[in-house]
Amino acid sequence: MSVSPVQARRPEHPRLPEAPPPERPERPARAEAALRPAVHSLVTQRGASASTEQIKARLQSFMEAASGPYRVGGKELVVPPAFRMVGGMNQESPGVYVTRIRRELSPKAYRAVARDLGLVTSGKGTPEQIRRVTQAVIDSPAGARYPATEAGVRQLMWDHGIGMDCSGYVHHAFLAARGAPAARYGLGDVLASGLQAPSPRTFRRVDPADAKAGDVMVLTGGSDGTGHKVIVFDRHAVPQKTAMHQRIARALGDSPNSRFVILECDSAWGAGGEASRGGVERHAWAYDAGSGRWASLVKDDRGQWQAFASRKPGPYDHDLMGVFRPRTES
Repeated sequence: MSVSPVQARRPEHPRLPEAPPPERPERPARAEAALRPAVHSLVTQRGASASTEQIKARLQSFMEAASGPYRVGGKELVVPPAFRMVGGMNQESPGVYVTRIRRELSPKAYRAVARDLGLVTSGKGTPEQIRRVTQAVIDSPAGARYPATEAGVRQLMWDHGIGMDCSGYVHHAFLAARGAPAARYGLGDVLASGLQAPSPRTFRRVDPADAKAGDVMVLTGGSDGTGHKVIVFDRHAVPQKTAMHQRIARALGDSPNSRFVILECDSAWGAGGEASRGGVERHAWAYDAGSGRWASLVKDDRGQWQAFASRKPGPYDHDLMGVFRPRTES
């Protein structure tokens, strides 16, 4: 399913009609000025264990901070990062993109972002690093070749190897949600994040039906041989005899033991070779705790949620290595 940058910025979530939607932090009118203090606040109170609601708020702020904003043609645009994975379908090596960006920037502009380029063109940059590099290219003569639209900014990112992969996004989001350094969780550098295979000394597995905001899901064995990582944003129980329950039951089957939950998950998602697809988004998966089966939830052309069963034992047509939570958290 092709997802436009507009849809990716504010994906609609499969809220159940019986329950009111939870409060979400409002994006300030002057996002560029306001989001930076918000990001800095994520690293306060390092000795405290954040509540689930605090983690949700921080994950929401992190996703918004990852999306700019960008000054383009006299206006501000909020654009989620494109998907960028070394060896991905789009793309050249990081060195090719660093050379391209250096050639297009003035010496002064290049010096301002030179330390960011290695991580950004490897899919591992922080939101602030991505924002700086993207804005620098927008402000260069190369930026004039692209429309002053969200789609234009995404294409500029794509053509310059700017974006995030799933590992980079989840690593940074995990730490931002907790306001803690990587060393606390034994994660190491983002280029070789310990979330690739969470250590049992630091993390414990939890049942998918008990997942909560901030948990990390590691998938393996995709149809193309790749894995995937997501960070859980929220979990919802699905009451029986609701429209959502019926839709999920059509995909996964129904039995006396069926117990459906919905997991909203944040990540950077594969683009399939197109700048407008994938990138930083929030997706929704349904899980039957009775059968252990999974389905993806997608809106159709009529705006109705439809469930599509995974073709493998885990979600998203993958195998599930596990759902992981730090041992220091209940």
